[in-house]
Amino acid sequence: MSKYDEIREAYSEYKYASDKYVSENEVLSLIIVDGLRNYLKMPLSYSVNGDFRRYLPFFRIDDDGEAIEEGLYIKALSHFSDGSFKFAFGFTMEIAEGALPKHNLIIPVECKRQKEKVAIDVAGEIFNLTFDGESCPDIGIVHEHIFRKIIEWLKHRPGDGQGSGKMGFTLD
Repeated sequence: MSKYDEIREAYSEYKYASDKYVSENEVLSLIIVDGLRNYLKMPLSYSVNGDFRRYLPFFRIDDDGEAIEEGLYIKALSHFSDGSFKFAFGFTMEIAEGALPKHNLIIPVECKRQKEKVAIDVAGEIFNLTFDGESCPDIGIVHEHIFRKIIEWLKHRPGDGQGSGKMGFTLD
């Protein structure tokens, strides 16, 4: 085997591991977001002029910290070589079913993976959970945290000193 063949083989192994890491991050993002939808018993989508929109749309966080909605969830994830990745999702709020306008509460999520563990940071609280690349058995505590934080955010009023930035949420 030539030295170049050794490099090719090492690159092949590297590429496989990198692709697997990204794929597992995609799975975890769906466990977080779609799991939240199931936990809250939310509908999947709603229609505006025949265009279907997700109640929990995915957002990419750009270099300036701005949230940009992405049609495909995989485009919303930013992966880093240190084992971390980030994304945001919108929590679509409405006064009543079918009511317009709807607004998204943008919720940023940062995850850092190390072996079979993942640290999930939502609204400033970090949860250290087990994640095997396919399942995250204790994700329900993250869903409950998000639910409680949304309720807490919705209870603040202008002038009460809390503001939207305290919890890291923004209203779109």
